[in-house]
Amino acid sequence: MATDARHRALAERGDPPVRTLPPEAARLLTSLAACAIGRSPRAVHDVAWDLTTWLLRSYPTVGFDRAAVLFGAATHDIAACPAGLPVPRAAQPGLNSSA
Repeated sequence: MATDARHRALAERGDPPVRTLPPEAARLLTSLAACAIGRSPRAVHDVAWDLTTWLLRSYPTVGFDRAAVLFGAATHDIAACPAGLPVPRAAQPGLNSSA
């Protein structure tokens, strides 16, 4: 994906509007030039934002790391692109299991 398209996918509100990624997640995805970048990570992050907001309001005593959930949502699909991995996908434990 071209750099300008990657920037648009990571930074622009778009239509329909979705929240931007946490800055550290956007930097990571950009630094890896991850091919999985598109609006998908932002859409998943946006839903995670809504769910964690609901959880905090509905069950305020439940303890969880919201920032970690949001970061995980933003970067959940980074391994889907072999170019985004530091080692080949075949060498990643559990990624080639037949289960």
